[in-house]
Amino acid sequence: MAYILLALFSSIMIFMQVGACIMIRKVCGSFKESLEQYIDFLLMFEETPRSKLAKKYVPNMEVLEEETASMMNETVRTSS
Repeated sequence: MAYILLALFSSIMIFMQVGACIMIRKVCGSFKESLEQYIDFLLMFEETPRSKLAKKYVPNMEVLEEETASMMNETVRTSS
């Protein structure tokens, strides 16, 4: 009886793992397709006067060195 339960439990786990692998493969394929579409969009993108105007109001995303250094120094002082 124990061997039958073990075989049944093992087969259920195998089917669950196969199902999870199939789902993960579908998600990865969908992600790859979406990424390729985005790359194609970026390659075909042409800047228009409207997009230039919109880009003008996008904030700068670079990290300021002074802020990073001062935050690090405060963290080191408070944790010491």
